[in-house]
Amino acid sequence: MWLALFSAFVASVPVSEGGTFSAAVKSSLKRHAHVDPRVQYMRTLAKYNIPVPEKLKKIATSKMAKVVKASSDGTPAVAEEDDLYYLAPVGIGSPPQVLYLDFDTGSSDSSVTTLLYLCVVVSPSRVMTAYKCHLSSWVFSTDTAASEVQGQSIWDPRKSSTAELVPNATWEIIYGDFSSSSGIVYKDTLALGASISISNMTIESAQDVSDTFSKEFKMSGLLGLAWPSIAQTTPVQDVLLDFLPQVLKNPLFTVDLKHNSDKGSYNFGYIDHSLHGSEIQYVDVDNSEGFWGVQMTGYAISGQDVRYEFSNPKSVIVDTGTTLLYAPESAVEDYFRAVPSANFSEDVYGYVLPCNSTPPDFIWEIGDATGERVVGRVPGSYIAFQSLTEIIGEDEPFEPWMEGQCYAGLQTLGGYSDPEGILGDIWLKAGFSVFDVGNKKYGTAPKPLDATNKKLGHYRRDKVPFSRKKKIMV
Repeated sequence: MWLALFSAFVASVPVSEGGTFSAAVKSSLKRHAHVDPRVQYMRTLAKYNIPVPEKLKKIATSKMAKVVKASSDGTPAVAEEDDLYYLAPVGIGSPPQVLYLDFDTGSSDSSVTTLLYLCVVVSPSRVMTAYKCHLSSWVFSTDTAASEVQGQSIWDPRKSSTAELVPNATWEIIYGDFSSSSGIVYKDTLALGASISISNMTIESAQDVSDTFSKEFKMSGLLGLAWPSIAQTTPVQDVLLDFLPQVLKNPLFTVDLKHNSDKGSYNFGYIDHSLHGSEIQYVDVDNSEGFWGVQMTGYAISGQDVRYEFSNPKSVIVDTGTTLLYAPESAVEDYFRAVPSANFSEDVYGYVLPCNSTPPDFIWEIGDATGERVVGRVPGSYIAFQSLTEIIGEDEPFEPWMEGQCYAGLQTLGGYSDPEGILGDIWLKAGFSVFDVGNKKYGTAPKPLDATNKKLGHYRRDKVPFSRKKKIMV
């Protein structure tokens, strides 16, 4: 269906103002073996230049190697219910070559998520000059060494009538773990939905790729939706977020991810109010570091008549490109104290809890310097993320205590990290989000949820209002 839709596009159509488009999402691609959430944990730490503990690095590196072996048996890729990441179709070239990309509001120069970052050239003449790129990510293509492509769908510039090699332009990325990637640069057409086609986008084509990247991902790339200061080009070029206000009816996009479902969407240029419940509430965004930054001002745990308020609000980032929810350390510690038999395990490096437990909801409060406050919750069923029996392999001893235990979808970045939290997909699928580019605001509203875990059973919901809980300063 998507191939037919994109084949109907007119190549190199100039961008017009006032557009809207909706991209349906798929949950993560199924592999022959489950993807270890600890790999996602390492990705997040490296992405934000937070030191990766040696134990976690050892586990994640080993798991990435196993994924390649397991996925090379020709098993077809289909959607699955692990919610590791969410992908949406984008067309590159003329005619469009459809790649499923991870729409990433947290892409940055230290990103280990790879694959595709788009700069928009908006000079009056629309002539691209040669430059050396230092961007956050890139695309697997026919220029990539065959030995470094491990099942990814690739872009072929030879099949595009609008692809042009940029003379003397190269790019190179060195990440926080000292892995690297490098290649050459093209300009080509990017198709978004059925009505918007943007000419002269920069497509970075990888020639050399570190094993860290080629061994992990089955998705074809990511579409960066963070703020322009993250991307570094010489000379400076506008990025996609700069360009969206020029082509959208309203300068915003919304995110509606679903739990264990392919029915979510990214909508650009408009708000579909049928997707959420009560009124959308907004807080100011701090984009000084290039991210969608907000303040976490407090938290609570359902079933407890207590709410905690930070004496100094914590800096957190809303990131569609992160799988798990990373909250400030004190919040995570308090939460798991309320879950019987939950603990932090050095053996598996992360918080674990019984899969058959009924964990409480994690109640959060975010705000801004003007005093605006928004309260919401993440269902407890979302916290029991993945059974240890699915992720512990032959290279790790399976201890008796691991039977019936789950790796938690709520983790911590550590007590001295900056930022102090990443609000990833566990958070996002529990609500409806608005990323208001024009007004630099983040909005959220509750929505109908599948508040059960299809693999792990049901949980009970506690309805104690956040405002009535006894307040404790932390």
